[in-house]
Amino acid sequence: MEYFGSFNGKDIQESTKNRNSDLEATRNPKRADYTAEHRKGLFKNDKAAFDRLQAYDTARAQSAKESKTAWKEKNMSRGERQERAEAKQTAEAKWKDTTEAVKEFSAAREANKESEPLSPQPSGSK
Repeated sequence: MEYFGSFNGKDIQESTKNRNSDLEATRNPKRADYTAEHRKGLFKNDKAAFDRLQAYDTARAQSAKESKTAWKEKNMSRGERQERAEAKQTAEAKWKDTTEAVKEFSAAREANKESEPLSPQPSGSK
């Protein structure tokens, strides 16, 4: 049997302490609470600290995005992997065709420039 307290529950509420009390005890007192208002104040008063926080947030978001992508790739089914490989081959073939077309166009343009005789430019006399 377990004792949950009295029937009216008063002693349970009295014995329960705030869940955040341990967190508050371990918090660094020098660290400010980085709320939106605090960041607005930093933006106005300490641009370098604001930039550091923004860079930290960006790096953390990028790390989370990379972790999510890695997890997705790790847990991808065989069919999804096959579809991805086929899409990659199609994209590489399209890229190769595009670069070849650009090279041909550039070569034709250079040949056209070389074959045209230099014509004298009109002078700006009035």
